Amino acid sequence: MWSVCFSAIGQERTIGLVTRDSTVDGGYYLFAPKNDRATYLVNDCGQFINKWTSEYQPGNIDYLLENGDLITARQYNQNPGLGAGGQGGILEQYDWDGNKKWSYVISDSIQLAHHDISILPNGNFLVLVWDKRFYQEAIDAGRDSNYVDESVWSEKIIEIKPIFPDSAEIVWEWYLWDHLIQDYDPTKDNYGVVADHPELLNINYILGSPDADWLHANSLDYDPESDQIIFSSRDINEIYVIDHSTTTEEAASHSGGRWDKGGDFLFRYGNPRVYERGDTSDQEFFMQHDANFVAHGLDDYGALMVFNNGRARFGIPIDSNYSQVVKIYPTRNADSSFVIDNQYAVDSTVVVYEGSPRPSFFAAFLSGATALKNDRYLISHGPKGEFFEIDESGEILWKYVIPVGLGGQPLTQGIDVDDLGTGIGARDNFFFRAVKYDADFPGFDGKDLSSNTYIELSPLQGLCGDIPVISGVIDLNYGDLTISPTLVTNNQLTIVFDNELLVDTYVLMNIKGQILAESSHLNRDTQFSIDLPNGLHSGLYLLQLKGQKKGVPFITNKKIIIP
Repeated sequence: MWSVCFSAIGQERTIGLVTRDSTVDGGYYLFAPKNDRATYLVNDCGQFINKWTSEYQPGNIDYLLENGDLITARQYNQNPGLGAGGQGGILEQYDWDGNKKWSYVISDSIQLAHHDISILPNGNFLVLVWDKRFYQEAIDAGRDSNYVDESVWSEKIIEIKPIFPDSAEIVWEWYLWDHLIQDYDPTKDNYGVVADHPELLNINYILGSPDADWLHANSLDYDPESDQIIFSSRDINEIYVIDHSTTTEEAASHSGGRWDKGGDFLFRYGNPRVYERGDTSDQEFFMQHDANFVAHGLDDYGALMVFNNGRARFGIPIDSNYSQVVKIYPTRNADSSFVIDNQYAVDSTVVVYEGSPRPSFFAAFLSGATALKNDRYLISHGPKGEFFEIDESGEILWKYVIPVGLGGQPLTQGIDVDDLGTGIGARDNFFFRAVKYDADFPGFDGKDLSSNTYIELSPLQGLCGDIPVISGVIDLNYGDLTISPTLVTNNQLTIVFDNELLVDTYVLMNIKGQILAESSHLNRDTQFSIDLPNGLHSGLYLLQLKGQKKGVPFITNKKIIIP
């Protein structure tokens, strides 16, 4: 016979806001858990401010617009011809109250929006899109036939102007396919010496096994001062800067625009082996993410930020891999153009953050880092579902662990988040990256930013002084629940409680947050039974109850140990 006991979730602060230094300058943080359909905004005290819910899973990134609307990239469908990590396919715009104002689909047999977008000052959006090229197109572009099966995925960046409620005008396009070189097939127009053309991409550079998604670009950013775009290729281990001041026609060529380079690379960095001007000792990046410009107005404007995931470093055992946040200072001419000697030149690269010891900080995928004011940085560890701020010395001043698990279920304070694994090397609360907005962000004008609630269940006292937890909601103690001598019989779990309680809802979950049984509108005041799933294994489970005690709402979460 099974026996069951209850225990309270430990009171260690493990989720939500877990660290806050008094010098943190306020602000708001936007994030979208991958296992949820919602995007959340919290303040620097870790309190819930707003939530937007889509019918689609996150495609990856979300941003706030200066009118307070949310622009979100979502997974429109499982595109069978372009399915890979980071896929999206639809953009949506919601007002502050969660009403959908606009949507636009970029998903068909030859293209799919993925990973990232960027907001332009004119209200348009730059979108990163997979550009599918079929076998003969690849051969015609000089691709080695050993490196192509049915198709090759290139990349394109498009600028779209929203047309409400469900359309858009494409006002600018850049295709990587127009900027290729190869030394494999002399009969093709783009045949040449790869090392003589670092402004072009070698279509036959392959790292590892050939894959249709051979580039896997994963981030996009825009600098309005220079009118330049930066994007990152994870599988090539490089970042690239291109000119946005071109016309679409110039973007397809090798001249024109502010820098008279057309759509060719203005700068590239991370792996000069790709253009045959280096060897393995010169490779700096290993499956990096989130290449971005240090914003204008910050001290290091002109520098570039990269989250170097550090996956598959040469000669290092997999359990010794480590990630670094790096800042790159490109060498520039008097007109601010980039200098190239043997390789694209940099004045210096600075490691902003790494673990001590190094392997203690490792994110195999996802993740990002951006520079903030006052020489601080926001770093997102995607697989662990956490983001934190550091000062210039690398000290963590503020840290938030996303308190949302599978199916968007809120997690309970004190839970061991390391036990919540998706099976893909990440926790159930994993996400792409967070974005911070200062308190004076125009999108907050006229909005109600007050809060005394938290996303997590059973929250602890706040870290911003004497802030109430959840007004009017109580947490039950042991005496409210009585353990029956025959608590589990005939595959039923019986819950007995005193007559001051009125239970309305229960949810039974495993430790990963997966729902095993649930019911609402019980209106029970003495006891009820839960039909346990067949084949339930012994172990640890979570029971969440909601209802009232003497007219006051309660939420309680108890561990259930079934031996």
